[in-house]
Amino acid sequence: MKTCSKCGVEKSLSDFRKGRTSCRACAYLYKREYDLLNPEKKIACDRRRYLNNKENLLTQRKEYRQNNPHLIAANNIARERSQKEATPSWARQGYIKLFYLMAKEEEIRTGKKIHVDHVIPLKNPLVCGLHNEFNLQLLFAEDNISKKNHFVVA
Repeated sequence: MKTCSKCGVEKSLSDFRKGRTSCRACAYLYKREYDLLNPEKKIACDRRRYLNNKENLLTQRKEYRQNNPHLIAANNIARERSQKEATPSWARQGYIKLFYLMAKEEEIRTGKKIHVDHVIPLKNPLVCGLHNEFNLQLLFAEDNISKKNHFVVA
């Protein structure tokens, strides 16, 4: 048994990481609070982690796609449905298509993968954005992936 330095509760050793004085639950709460107060640092850290492990991640994703085509298809259908539900009747489809065309042209120009990103995510606990020309931007794929589903208020 060991006492947590943060909450003061006596817990079993399995509730602690090796060499740590605070329990896993307290460490998780501290990390979550820190990430919420420092979103830019969290995004930068996630981006570094992604870039350092890119090869391994790509291999894992490829294996997952090969082993679970039915789940990939279901996710694609759900994403398309979500996007359709988030598209207002007044959205200009021509401009939306133009973003995807510009993404392809930028890929050719830069030699890097470009994503069409929703500035305000379509689904987020804080706010849900719309799928229209005002909510789209072009991002390098690695920046978009590290951004995840975050919505940072400026």
